[in-house]
Amino acid sequence: MPSSTLVELLHRVEAAIREYSEELVSQLARRDELEFEKEVKNTFITALMEVQNRQKEQRDSSKRKRRDKALSLQGGGMVSSNGGNTGSTGQKTGTMPVKVH
Repeated sequence: MPSSTLVELLHRVEAAIREYSEELVSQLARRDELEFEKEVKNTFITALMEVQNRQKEQRDSSKRKRRDKALSLQGGGMVSSNGGNTGSTGQKTGTMPVKVH
């Protein structure tokens, strides 16, 4: 094979190597961007879930406090069975029954 043909082939191979190297660097940069974006999204989702869990805990706590307050108000209205206006359950008549869980 003549040397001019080999030199031409060498230049084409070097050009292909440069082209593929540039493409590889570009693809690696894109992969890094996508990984970073994924990490940011996962961090956001984790933070959002924590906030939602705290909100749920607050709602449950508020419901529990309201229920406990209502129970204590109803429990404070008890009258002894030896006097007062009581029914067969020992509670004042006209009060709402207490729902026990």
